[in-house]
Amino acid sequence: GQLEVLRTLLAEHGVPLEHTNTDGKTALHEAAQEGHVDCVRLLLGSGAQVDNLKKADWTPLMLACTKENLAVVEELVKNGASLSLVNKDGWTPFHIACREGHTFIVKFLLDSDPGCWDRRSKNGRTPLHTAGRVYPSLCAHRQCERGRKHQSLSLAGMVLQ
Repeated sequence: GQLEVLRTLLAEHGVPLEHTNTDGKTALHEAAQEGHVDCVRLLLGSGAQVDNLKKADWTPLMLACTKENLAVVEELVKNGASLSLVNKDGWTPFHIACREGHTFIVKFLLDSDPGCWDRRSKNGRTPLHTAGRVYPSLCAHRQCERGRKHQSLSLAGMVLQ
């Protein structure tokens, strides 16, 4: 369905890759958010900007991290999506994946960028703070606040296994 419609729109109607809807989303934003990995591949292969910001705020990777679709996240990262861009609140894709509680995405992003645990949002929260709220057995955010970062990361790794 969606892949054939997208091919037709791109090939026969010449719809620009970076055309935005009323929410400021491109086709790549929509495909990433809805988990259409084949559409994501087609758009990226056609030259869509992997880190295009929706209304200067969310990237396709950030939107993909709100859903439990690891294949889309992997495809975006494989094609150069930034793991360090932040939205207006200072949240990275890793903050968002932790908030949503998508364990496989959290693990993938952590493997892709081991330093992502350290990034603070505008209000000073790290992904550990958020993960501690989503995973009740993970008290890492409290340990991190007490300066035991190494223990926090070890505990996080155990919980995510």
